[in-house]
Amino acid sequence: MRKALTGAAMAVAIFWAGGAGAAMTYFDLTPGQATRLWFTGYGPEFAWTDRLVDGPGNDFGGYSVTADYMAYPGNSSCAPEDTDPFCTDPFPVFASWDYQADAAEKGQSLFAPTYNPGDGYIEFSRTSGGTVRIGIDGDFRVDVQAVPEPAAWAMLIAGFGLVGGTLRRRRTAALAA
Repeated sequence: MRKALTGAAMAVAIFWAGGAGAAMTYFDLTPGQATRLWFTGYGPEFAWTDRLVDGPGNDFGGYSVTADYMAYPGNSSCAPEDTDPFCTDPFPVFASWDYQADAAEKGQSLFAPTYNPGDGYIEFSRTSGGTVRIGIDGDFRVDVQAVPEPAAWAMLIAGFGLVGGTLRRRRTAALAA
């Protein structure tokens, strides 16, 4: 629960700072969390810095990055009268790769298989280990997707059970009266 609240507070802070015309967006990527950055008119190259902030001694700082967007049609080889779908219709672009972070900050990049920018998202995800700090240049809308902990699931199921028991008791009491 604490991780979900921390992630939500961090997302609000990053969104607030990023919306004020900040050039660099920073966020911490914790295990079991995916952070999605939405963009407009960005790509095909995505560049960022990473650094392993904390983690066990055997942590390699592995994380995954996925870019998924609709690229704008055309390029410099398209003429105004061209009817080729590549020149007239937006097209989907998908790129994904795994990266390693270490204690020293370093630059990373992901190249999408097109020359065109577009609208969509780039997602960073980490499954285990410590925290990786990411810094990416650009104007993004941040969406942190935390994976609920087992304790949160247990509270949710217990809450549904209590509500169901209360409704059943009320119905039995109404039939007896």
